[in-house]
Amino acid sequence: MEEKANNTVTENVQPKSDLSTKIFIATKLTELVLAIFSIGLIVDPFRHMRETDVNHAGLTYVAYSGCIVANCIFLLARLAREQQPLRVMLLFTLVHGVLLIAAGGVVLADWVRFRTRIVLLQPKQYMDMMVASGVMAIFNGVTHFIDIALTIKFS
Repeated sequence: MEEKANNTVTENVQPKSDLSTKIFIATKLTELVLAIFSIGLIVDPFRHMRETDVNHAGLTYVAYSGCIVANCIFLLARLAREQQPLRVMLLFTLVHGVLLIAAGGVVLADWVRFRTRIVLLQPKQYMDMMVASGVMAIFNGVTHFIDIALTIKFS
């Protein structure tokens, strides 16, 4: 630690390796793009399907938008060269991975429920958008767990 003239203490931060920074940015950008596509695909089906459960929609929107916000903050902090606490980053990534897998499972369960109904069939376009969003959310959750493993390995 160094002491400056005005008696403030600053810590010397070791620069991360170039490979670690590239892996971090690549995984966070992948997670961000997948979350943006997932939320973009689910908006119209939830808006136009009359029997959508509000709790399912809430979980889905919270998982997708929380992932977008957290990854934007992590990326902006990295671009600003701010020190990021490792435990907090790992906890956010873990929670978002679990939430995304749960949201993807809920969306796919709704898709199965809507698909097997005989009384009121939904348009095929909305059904395709639902399944794509659910699969992307599950893949994004797995990407979060891969991100945790890479962060632990390279930090």
